[in-house]
Amino acid sequence: MVILQTSPYPSEDLLSNIHVGQITQMHYSSSRSNVIDISYGFTLLTSYTYADLTQLYQGDYTQLIAKQYRSKVRALYSQDQEDYYQISYPLLKKDGSLIWVMESGRLFVNNEGSLISQSILMDITAQKNHEEALRISEERFRIAIHLANDVIFEVDLPNQRYTYFENAEKIFGISGEQILKDVQAFSELDAERYMESVSNYFVHPDDHGIVADAFVNIFSGEETSYDARMKAGNTKFTWCRISVKPIMDAVGAPIRMIGHIKNIQEIKEQEDILKRDPFTGLYNKTATASMIDELLTLYPHEQHGLFMIDVDNFKYVNDTFGHAVGDQVLLDVSEQLKKFFRKNDIIGRIGGDEFLVFMPNISDKQIAINKAEHLIEQFSQNYRLPAEYGDHHLSLSIGIALSPDHGRYYQSLFSNADQALYQSKSNGKNRYTIYQCQCASS
Repeated sequence: MVILQTSPYPSEDLLSNIHVGQITQMHYSSSRSNVIDISYGFTLLTSYTYADLTQLYQGDYTQLIAKQYRSKVRALYSQDQEDYYQISYPLLKKDGSLIWVMESGRLFVNNEGSLISQSILMDITAQKNHEEALRISEERFRIAIHLANDVIFEVDLPNQRYTYFENAEKIFGISGEQILKDVQAFSELDAERYMESVSNYFVHPDDHGIVADAFVNIFSGEETSYDARMKAGNTKFTWCRISVKPIMDAVGAPIRMIGHIKNIQEIKEQEDILKRDPFTGLYNKTATASMIDELLTLYPHEQHGLFMIDVDNFKYVNDTFGHAVGDQVLLDVSEQLKKFFRKNDIIGRIGGDEFLVFMPNISDKQIAINKAEHLIEQFSQNYRLPAEYGDHHLSLSIGIALSPDHGRYYQSLFSNADQALYQSKSNGKNRYTIYQCQCASS
């Protein structure tokens, strides 16, 4: 049977019936306290009775507190002013096990001038274990992210505010703290200017559309993943794979998004090598066809131009002056095409002296005509073989097919551009021909 010592400071009846303990103490100095009263709930929590505390610890409750926390609790008890307090610490039970308790109480001076504390102890072991498990999990996650050289970020969508950027220096070369500081001012902008500012800060201009499409999915509540060239402010661009998951509220509106950024620069470089013609550095035949087909699928209603380009009399040059001269001609033509066409145009070598150029999203076919005229004129006037091979000018023949009028898919567009090239060759070379079709599309 448990016998409780009575005192002038009785415990609350309510607390006696639940697993919450109450303790009343008198404090003499920063290192000495004496228990006046404990509740039945205290005994349920710790297994100690009032008699146990008196006999085992001379009534000094602080002896039960884990040693590394003891001085902190004693310092709190020895305050020379009346006040409310709350503190958490591990506590030794009678069986030798430790529990975490939260002590909430008040200090006051009684009528005799003694410093008294009355407090409630609540077992928070489960909460502390959960917090520790969460801390360990987060630490494991941070270590895994660090070792993987990946970046994690979080955005408060309604407030347009980046709240977390972990491991940023691994990809961008600057800290997450600096990135959060840089983008903080964007939160004050309207939605359109916010998106523009964030895109300019993080994303390559040619990839803004990809990111805009991803945000449409995010605001629809869909997870999304995309590849883009990323930076942070003035750092260099790096190919990244970004995976984003939106967090929705109770009514299905996105309130946060959590993202993962992986550096795929080496993967993209390897992929690019596989797409290239090893001799000229232009796209190879397979890659050229695939990329053009993809753009035709993405933008079926836009007008695009496909140029099939052939070096006139190349076989004669190759056979007469040797492969070294022929190879140099191919390299020179490749360089001229890269300089002459736009950065986003697709330029490929599809055969020995045959080249393919795809100009996406041209507003008028006159743009294609002007390109062809200028290319033929400049090449025929300015390109000639070295003097030791005689005064030999080289020229180009071009066949052009326009999508969607001359074909909505790569194969039909290619076939029609090839027919147009054949007409240019048949009509004397050194010219361009636009395919003449009998129907609106194929």
